[in-house]
Amino acid sequence: MALKLPSNAPPVVPFSRRKLIAGAIGGGVLAEGIRFSSSSSVAIVRPPGSVHEDDFLRLCIRCGECFKVCPNNVLQPAGFDKGFNNLWTPQVIANWSGCEPSCNNCGQVYPTAAIRPLPIEEKRVARMGLAIVNEQTCLPHARRETCQMCVDECNAAGYNAIEFRRIGVRLDENANTIETSGFFAPVVLSDKCVGCGLCQTRCHMINVKQKHLLGRTAIEIFAGEGRENRLRSGSYVALRQRRQSERLKIKPPQTQSGDGYLPDFLK
Repeated sequence: MALKLPSNAPPVVPFSRRKLIAGAIGGGVLAEGIRFSSSSSVAIVRPPGSVHEDDFLRLCIRCGECFKVCPNNVLQPAGFDKGFNNLWTPQVIANWSGCEPSCNNCGQVYPTAAIRPLPIEEKRVARMGLAIVNEQTCLPHARRETCQMCVDECNAAGYNAIEFRRIGVRLDENANTIETSGFFAPVVLSDKCVGCGLCQTRCHMINVKQKHLLGRTAIEIFAGEGRENRLRSGSYVALRQRRQSERLKIKPPQTQSGDGYLPDFLK
């Protein structure tokens, strides 16, 4: 499948890091007065299976092979806005597309194992980021209108990492939930979310681009400490199972508060 990049993106050509830097300088990038930092202040969302960032930047040779084999074109080359050290390295652009759940192509073609060649069952649980809902703009959270696109998209992909919960409930004099109070809004389950970006893609394409209800997607993928797993070796499946076991040991007791009620549009 031919790679489709945004109109302002550079063409995909095989470059070594040395040639890329030399070409940028020789081409007059610095002479034109473009200002950039040596690194980005915001953690870049990397492909699933990427090794630790320091190792990733050392191993990635900016060959462009991962861009070529990505079926959804979710992998795009980082520009100068991400810092000179990150130039031309792969980043996940979820506004463009989400990471295909059935694909592990990028790790299979990466020549230096900056992206590990994971089998599908490992790739599907490799956390590359975490979806975060902007409660100020999300249509249900802001009580503007019902919307369940992010939940439907996540469930269709088999991750089931976003669910509706009743927010803002009121209690009666017996401390029981008043079923007609509150509202339902999407909540991300951090232990299940892998940061695939499918939810962000859906919200951006429909609510931002098509319906013009939002100026920016209300759910977005972020990387960084506590939001991703970057293993140099070992199993992502085993890591998830171990963390699930740890959570079960400290799981708080369940209370009967009537939160099991679902409105008709969610049944």
